[in-house]
Amino acid sequence: MENTSTFFSNKQCRYYPCHKGITEINCLFCYCPLYNLDNCPGNKEYVYKEDGRIIKKCTECTFPHKIENYERIISILRTNSLKSVNTSTNLYKDFKHGGQEVFNPIREKHLIDFSVNVNPLGIPHNVKVALKKNINSFSSYPDYDCAKLKNAISIHHNINEQNIICTNGASEGISIIIQSVNPSKALILAPTFSGYEKALLAFRCNIHTHQLLRENDFCVREDLLISIKEVNPDIVFICNPSNPIGNVISKPLLISIADLCKKQNCILVVDECFLDFCKNSKELSMQQEILNYSNLIIIKAFTKIYALAGLRLGYIFCSNQNIIKKMHFIQSEWAVSLPAQIAGINALKNRKYIEKTHSVIEKERTFLVQSLRKLGFNVLDGEANYIFFSSTHNIYNDLLKRNICIRECSSYDGLTENDYRIAIKTHDENKRLIKALEEILLK
Repeated sequence: MENTSTFFSNKQCRYYPCHKGITEINCLFCYCPLYNLDNCPGNKEYVYKEDGRIIKKCTECTFPHKIENYERIISILRTNSLKSVNTSTNLYKDFKHGGQEVFNPIREKHLIDFSVNVNPLGIPHNVKVALKKNINSFSSYPDYDCAKLKNAISIHHNINEQNIICTNGASEGISIIIQSVNPSKALILAPTFSGYEKALLAFRCNIHTHQLLRENDFCVREDLLISIKEVNPDIVFICNPSNPIGNVISKPLLISIADLCKKQNCILVVDECFLDFCKNSKELSMQQEILNYSNLIIIKAFTKIYALAGLRLGYIFCSNQNIIKKMHFIQSEWAVSLPAQIAGINALKNRKYIEKTHSVIEKERTFLVQSLRKLGFNVLDGEANYIFFSSTHNIYNDLLKRNICIRECSSYDGLTENDYRIAIKTHDENKRLIKALEEILLK
């Protein structure tokens, strides 16, 4: 960055000019590592925009990013790597998710939705056949214990059935875990899936956040161990691969985290819903460690890998029978529908589907990453079925005008509206996205 108080004047920015009457721009909205901090030393004032958005008044920043301020900036970042969430002010906050734009009635044309990360191959053919064949049985109640589905999951993952509980999607799993553990203090990462915070807030749990840093590509590092020691939480949530970045946590680091949590009598929840998209998922997964750690809970789902988002089907691994019994008691009767159970049983039979998925995802990820970088976007490396990248200006609305929806990431803690996540879809859909971006950049 230029060593001056005036850094750039970006007229393509949707906020230009940041404040009426200003000619010189001292805006670091896209880059400032302190922007999201409450104790920003530059300016704590905010500007209320005509479109209803509220932004920090960076135009009158009294703390320009000069060389002499470097040590203070780093000190502030270290101090703010750990922060707490006020449960009273955040209880009814709006938690955004991908996939909602398709329900917008003004969308007359077919929308290509890159904002949700489901398998581009769609529902496996044998699952469709099984659902059609059993459609007349849908008038009956489902098996409350999901016995056949548990058996299929047990065989597939080599996990004892008594250590498995089936859920109405991963979201229900998160809720019943929290209800069963009843934590008073939790530690989550940021940025991460908002479902953890939402469920914790619903049960009035005090939340502490370990901030992942952009300069480290938002990777989980050993400093998380320090945060766990300092906070001493009752429960820790980790998403592996991370969402929305897609990077994975090494197995040795996960083991160290599990060891520390066990020592501190803390429950460790590892969300592996996207791990099946990784070719080396067996080496990365913590599922075979549940017998070694009674404090370890693994969340899995059929939602993404088998494209069964609408049927809502997830499952949990845990060797702690007290927690398993509590979750089963708390869970609503017949939480997992009969169609979902049939779909899950048959999905696990289709080994070739997973092999083809890995091949398609790897090929299309390479195509998208290379294409995005060629267009000048900052793309972070990842191993999931989605890609995280940043732009110098907002592209969300321009893509929406072309009936393409991507995940704008400003609702994630630590990210801005110029950060995006896209699902890896079919080659034709991926090509259409790249073509649309080329058109936007040439405007």
